[in-house]
Amino acid sequence: SRSRRSQLERLRRAAEGLDELSRAATVDFDPTELEGEKARKRRSALMRAEEDEAAKLERKSRGGAKEREGGSTNTEKSRGKNFGMLSKSRAVQSKLKMSLREQHKKIRKHIKNMAIKTGGPLKRRRK
Repeated sequence: SRSRRSQLERLRRAAEGLDELSRAATVDFDPTELEGEKARKRRSALMRAEEDEAAKLERKSRGGAKEREGGSTNTEKSRGKNFGMLSKSRAVQSKLKMSLREQHKKIRKHIKNMAIKTGGPLKRRRK
């Protein structure tokens, strides 16, 4: 905002000594400097989308995205496992043995992190 005002002031000072016809020919400014924040964000989003499309085309021309070497990860393996096996895993057992205090602490932390991720307070139902 401050820089935009200073740019406008410089333009006004430069244009003061010129008549109306010559001012239109000599004053050169970018009209995007005067647009609002929403329009700027929209344009930057469109530019990012165009860059993504260009990157996609480049990947296709190279022969696809680079794939991970080796076998499946542990999380992929756990998805295929029997639920009974997973229910006895250390992660699940530690959750079951948590005290109420620990559960409450974990929920509070989760709510705090969700508020940070969403950019505002978490909405809750009326009690």
